Amino acid sequence: MNRKSRLFLDATLIVVGIACAFFIGSSDFGEHLGALDTLQLYVGSFVAGIFFTSFITIAPASVAFAELAPHASTLEISFFGALGAVIGDLTIFLFIRDRLVEDVMHFILIPQGKRWRALLRRKHLRYLMAFLGALIVASPLPDEIGLAMMGISRMKTSLLVPIAFVTNYIGIAALITLVHAIAA
Repeated sequence: MNRKSRLFLDATLIVVGIACAFFIGSSDFGEHLGALDTLQLYVGSFVAGIFFTSFITIAPASVAFAELAPHASTLEISFFGALGAVIGDLTIFLFIRDRLVEDVMHFILIPQGKRWRALLRRKHLRYLMAFLGALIVASPLPDEIGLAMMGISRMKTSLLVPIAFVTNYIGIAALITLVHAIAA
């Protein structure tokens, strides 16, 4: 698949994800959550966490977290959501990172490729890129950008797991806190 086809597919998937978010938000989905038991709320948080990591599915996952917020504590939803997000991030990091890294490197390396390659060989710049990637994972921005930065920095998977958990926990907790503040 060429670059233009991938960009078109990605744009189409984003639109579908936003449409799903509007559907979830406008339906009576939240009313049915009150009838769920605690285990089902945790599973729902876990599944929403898996989908919270991708630019394609972040909108419906955010709406799902907003709908879950009144039915369980922020700590519980954030914990199980972050566990699911680690699964989503690992999937992206391990199976899709080559494509993402290739695309990012294509855009970075076009003008002065040799200079960028030399810079990326410097250890402190790789650490900075990994740190910035972790900040992006914690932010509401799609995790693919941050994971691509972590992939470019050659971060080990064993280091990615705790970073992904903590950053996603913070991001989900911030989202739920915002939902509680707006609802109050």
